Amino acid sequence: MLSDVPESERAQRRERRREGRRERLLGAALAVLRRDGRRQLTVAAVAEQADVSKPAVYYYFSSKAELLSGLRAHLVERERVLVRHALGEASGLHDGLRRYLATYVQMYVDDVDVFCTLVCPAERVTSGAVVPLRNSLKAAQRVGELASDVDVEVLVDMAVALAHGLVIRLTSESSERRRVLMDAGVAALHAAMSSHRSPVRQ
Repeated sequence: MLSDVPESERAQRRERRREGRRERLLGAALAVLRRDGRRQLTVAAVAEQADVSKPAVYYYFSSKAELLSGLRAHLVERERVLVRHALGEASGLHDGLRRYLATYVQMYVDDVDVFCTLVCPAERVTSGAVVPLRNSLKAAQRVGELASDVDVEVLVDMAVALAHGLVIRLTSESSERRRVLMDAGVAALHAAMSSHRSPVRQ
């Protein structure tokens, strides 16, 4: 009986249902964006894709800008989870960098329109992949696998820039060519480890 369920549990159920509906709308928005492009990503198109009314979409997202912001946040969280998992399985610094690039590129290389719409814009301050990568490199420094005078922030910036470039570059390449370029990217990051050190403080 509903009256026997504590109010706190009912509130949790309502929140789970609300979050489930929001995720469903984000999935519909992503489907519209992939199929029709950014210009066709409208509240009406999302409502039709999700088989709900426009007011139902407006309940969660007041505008197209808010919808895009929600999609960005969704992708940032997905990046964070996938990259953290990949780095957690790495068997060392070299393998970690390889896994970072492979995971990040794999997320977007066959979805470059979504990448250019949601990931590339200047307002997207950081990527979900940055924090786990930074933490992994700092851990490598603590155990001596990465020299203590290597500037981790510079290395992170280079890795993110390289990953973004690879997504754009690899979209039209064969799987073998993708592998070769990914390996070259990891080698470039390794070379950067010895050349991009923190400035010596006077």
